[in-house]
Amino acid sequence: MEVDKNNHFVFLVIESGKLEPRDTTVTDYYTNQKRENPKSETELEFLKQFFVLFDLDNNLLYFSDVRHRNLLEKILNDTTEVKFNIKGFYEDKEEFFKKII
Repeated sequence: MEVDKNNHFVFLVIESGKLEPRDTTVTDYYTNQKRENPKSETELEFLKQFFVLFDLDNNLLYFSDVRHRNLLEKILNDTTEVKFNIKGFYEDKEEFFKKII
């Protein structure tokens, strides 16, 4: 996790991945040729990531991917010992701006 903060906001980048499944070979997209996977068994790729912005001036939380809310709730619960319950809302652009402004 990377954190950038100042007097107006806290910005988090959370990246995650898994060691498995790991294929022993990789395939070139264009040539379809296979070669040994260059990653070792202990290396992983951060294939999942999301961003969080806490707007301290307006007490708003912007979250890039609500599908990962369980992970963010766990991080917040574990670090603050406060129970969080993040809910997504789905609006068109105009309704979204009405709610945040």
